[in-house]
Amino acid sequence: MIHALDPHFAAVLEKLSDGDLAALSSDERGQRWVAAFTHDRDPGGHLPLRPHHGREPPAPPGEAAPRPRVAGADATGVDHLPRRPDAAGGPWTRDSWGYHPAAQLSANRGCAVLQVNFRGSTAYGKAFTRAVFAAAAVDVVGISDLANFVRGQPDFVKPMLAYNWFTYVGDPADPEQEADMLARSPISRVDRIRTPLMVVHGANDARVVLAESDQLVEALRVRGTKATRSRTRRT
Repeated sequence: MIHALDPHFAAVLEKLSDGDLAALSSDERGQRWVAAFTHDRDPGGHLPLRPHHGREPPAPPGEAAPRPRVAGADATGVDHLPRRPDAAGGPWTRDSWGYHPAAQLSANRGCAVLQVNFRGSTAYGKAFTRAVFAAAAVDVVGISDLANFVRGQPDFVKPMLAYNWFTYVGDPADPEQEADMLARSPISRVDRIRTPLMVVHGANDARVVLAESDQLVEALRVRGTKATRSRTRRT
């Protein structure tokens, strides 16, 4: 986050946006500036300003919902709403505060969206990042069987498996590791899914093939759990 050292300049920036200042640029004389902000209710943009003239604050974002930071399981104020967990892709990435179109869409439809930086997310230290390699979860990309996922990677991905997936998740060519990967996979834990589940999967996904979500949906239906399958044309 960037903070202005000049009090007058800081006051001008505060009038522009209540988001986090992300970037600044100016002309050689420092008279004309462009500011960019990270915001949870505004997709953002670059706002021109003149430090000694100021600028009227922009109109507040329309009907976007705030995206508060919470610690632990604190979800005060949304207990009455249906909730949609939204896990970041990865591992080796994380969710950060800012505008999230998919979350805003769900919020607009009356859902509370919980975006969790689960074990394995970056920026919390090496121990936290490495902790993901002891578990798996169903996320937006739809992996349900770790062994089948790794085994079925296309040729252009296989050279990268040795230094991450084989090292931290497992090598399905080893029977002992394959059994461990299956035991940690969501497909082995469908009995823990008790509420209706909607599974969205890209029909053209070359890395996570449709069979990953299909087998999860079928396993749920066999158990009598309602599962809806939706396929998109994009990955």
